[in-house]
Amino acid sequence: VFNSLERVSDQAKNVCEEAVFFVEGKRKPPKTYRVLFVEKNGSILAPLAVAYARKAHPESLAASAYACEPADQLAGDVAEFLDQKGHGTEGLQPTKVELTDDELGKYHVVIGLDCNPSSCLHKPFRTAFLEWPIADEAAGLEDGGNAIEANYRVIAGRVRDLSALLRGEEAD
Repeated sequence: VFNSLERVSDQAKNVCEEAVFFVEGKRKPPKTYRVLFVEKNGSILAPLAVAYARKAHPESLAASAYACEPADQLAGDVAEFLDQKGHGTEGLQPTKVELTDDELGKYHVVIGLDCNPSSCLHKPFRTAFLEWPIADEAAGLEDGGNAIEANYRVIAGRVRDLSALLRGEEAD
């Protein structure tokens, strides 16, 4: 019953938006999708993903990080790497925030970076849970070079694809 009521509500909202466009010629602003990057300790992959998403796709993605078992700080050279890339590290320290079902339900996508997000979070009804095996792909790119750089390149490609999937190719 609630799903049917919500569907009717969504259809009414669409009719209202079409009426506003017809009368005023104004389109509604493009949607910003809320994405939560989950990592076991939150010290490498999640900060890289959040930093890239915030810089490269600020209008498309509102990115946050979550650590199931947070580390004390960012791993090794991650902070230095992010500074070199012009990202900064403010707000990227590993933390475990207790998310209520309502708070978690506000995210459109929850992405497990080398982990299953269901292992530490309850899946809300309308939230998509994805798993990205970053380490396997990054190992193929590393070629004796910097592991952080390889992880970053894999994550950047995945985040670009996600933004294009959610908002289209023209998205920031």
